[in-house]
Amino acid sequence: MWEYLIVFLLSATPWIEILFVIPPAIAAGLHPIPVAVVAFLGNFLPVIGLIYFYEKYMLWRTSKRKAQDDAGDTERVSKRKKLGRKIWDTYGLPGLALLAPIVTGVHLAAIIGLLSKAPRTSITFWMFWSLALWTLILTVVTYLGLDFLGLKFD
Repeated sequence: MWEYLIVFLLSATPWIEILFVIPPAIAAGLHPIPVAVVAFLGNFLPVIGLIYFYEKYMLWRTSKRKAQDDAGDTERVSKRKKLGRKIWDTYGLPGLALLAPIVTGVHLAAIIGLLSKAPRTSITFWMFWSLALWTLILTVVTYLGLDFLGLKFD
């Protein structure tokens, strides 16, 4: 049971993502189906939280910035955020969501979608299906790969 809790917490952690959780968990001997479900939930539930609390955060942030009376915008933009924005500009929300687990991370991709004024329902829809697809692919490929190598745990 503790192992699955660790899978959940690691999946929920930004930038760790399911890509770095599912293969090691299955290789460690955990059953693939519960690993897939727990990793998916661990990665998707924080995205739902980000989407839900985004407006409240932006209102708080705006009031805080007004109080500080910034002289200029000196916000640093990370390489991942730049890459996410480039993907958004080229492929839109579907492309960003489908590439998010391997390029920017789903948490940052959701934020980029929100900052780009995409509808929250669309962000939720595309992130859900992207994570479901990547979870399925990673689980099946890991399981079959271990089976091929003779390392399958039953």
